[in-house]
Parts: sequence; C-alpha cells; structure tokens
Amino acid sequence: MTKPDPILAKVFAAAGNQSKLAAMLGLTRAAVSCWKKVPIRHVREVSKITNIPRQKLRPDVFDENN
Repeated sequence: MTKPDPILAKVFAAAGNQSKLAAMLGLTRAAVSCWKKVPIRHVREVSKITNIPRQKLRPDVFDENN
C-alpha cells in the first residue's frame, strides 16, 4: 500500500484541516482523505490556498524552473 506523501500533513495544516481544504475545493472530506498525493488537477488551487509552491506539492511533476 502506498503511504501518503508527507507534504499532505503540511497542506492540511496550512488549510486548517482536511475538512476545511475539502470545502475550499468543493470536495468531500472523504475524497480528500483518500489522497496519497495532491492530484495534479488540484495543485494550482491547493498552492493558492496554502501558499505552498506547486514544486513542493508535486516535485515529480513540476521542477524548480516551472
């Protein structure tokens, strides 16, 4: 089983908690609680909400230069 990305704890803390982040994204808390990584389709909005750069949210997709 894949473990959640450690950045998720920082994401949830920055947003307040999973429920608050889910509400800000128009998702259910259950949907957000299933995340192992921030889904690519939500990276931009999660970055805006948390002030965590997208390169930190998904370094496997975004490098430091984009």
